[in-house]
Amino acid sequence: MVAVSAFFLAAVSISATAFSPVRVFTARPSKFRIRRLEESATTAVQRLLDAVDATKSEDAESSSSSSSTTQPRHSVQELSSLFRELEEAYSQKGGKDEDKAIFQSLLGLYDVAFVQTEKEGDNPVGGKWTRKGGVAQKILRTRRAFQHLLPTNSTGLGRTVLEVSDTVNDLGGRRSVVAEAVNVISLDALFGLVRLTVMLRGDAVMITPEERRRCEERQLQRLNATKTKFSDVVEAVTPLSPRTVRAYFDAPRIVFGRQGRLVNLSVGPMSDVVLDTTYCDDRIRVGKGGNSGTRFLFQRCSLDDTEANEWKSLLARRPLKKWKALWTLGIVAGFGFRSAVRAGALPGRIIALLASALATVTGTAVLFSAGGIERDELVRV
Repeated sequence: MVAVSAFFLAAVSISATAFSPVRVFTARPSKFRIRRLEESATTAVQRLLDAVDATKSEDAESSSSSSSTTQPRHSVQELSSLFRELEEAYSQKGGKDEDKAIFQSLLGLYDVAFVQTEKEGDNPVGGKWTRKGGVAQKILRTRRAFQHLLPTNSTGLGRTVLEVSDTVNDLGGRRSVVAEAVNVISLDALFGLVRLTVMLRGDAVMITPEERRRCEERQLQRLNATKTKFSDVVEAVTPLSPRTVRAYFDAPRIVFGRQGRLVNLSVGPMSDVVLDTTYCDDRIRVGKGGNSGTRFLFQRCSLDDTEANEWKSLLARRPLKKWKALWTLGIVAGFGFRSAVRAGALPGRIIALLASALATVTGTAVLFSAGGIERDELVRV
């Protein structure tokens, strides 16, 4: 009788394990949901790219007319909804703290396709170099902006381990570098005859859960204290993912000329930013500022994209000393002004005068500015 009872109890136990409603509920539906979210995300990516193209066209039309340049409200709502749809799908992938492998799929060359800021007037991409209405944009035209994520120390200028100092919050220590970031702003003037490139190279390290929590608190304080232009569509601050990094950037590198032989120097302060990756696939990467909540849409570039690779030879050159750069720019500015005065034909005068003005602006940036970095910005790309 005891043996029969034991057999009966074992059979009941096996049956309960095999046909438990909890097992049925947590296995197939979760996989099905993830598959449906991934399929939905593929469609959402194309819709997002189409919406961004439409928004850029609207901005271009607004800039060419006397009407306001503020984004149409319906476009803002549509973009925010698409961003959230992608982020929900990607959050299902999870990711563990201290797992460096989760960053491998993020690596690649990226074009900055779109930026959605919370505060009107914020300019997190390019700083003073790309600010509308600024002195630089009156002379220069922005060709393209990039943010590349590369394997650790791909340039030979980075490190594999950083000694992070944070005595205030007691969160310092040695951190492994998970990627190398290279931000590039490419500008030109005189129908492409003059080229100016601004670069930021940095090392990205994972941040701890405690650091992520403090970033979320600062982001919430910023949203509560600041009147945002998208106040009716700003969602609650979402937790930062394990893919959040802090990038420690070197001083900005400013390069004058296509080859960087004329002026190539480091000027300005070192800086650091926090950026979370909320979505990534083989077409795009979505980043979100850890402190500001600004969303960045990065579109992958092909490996043979010439413009996306121009930075390599420029960054590899040893930067000039500051006095040599100023001396070179002074000669260019003086020669350009002299040619503008003496040139007979009007087109020649215009070209010479613009060359002189560009050299003067660059020289002023080298002498007085912070390399284009604006200290009041919490997120810079």
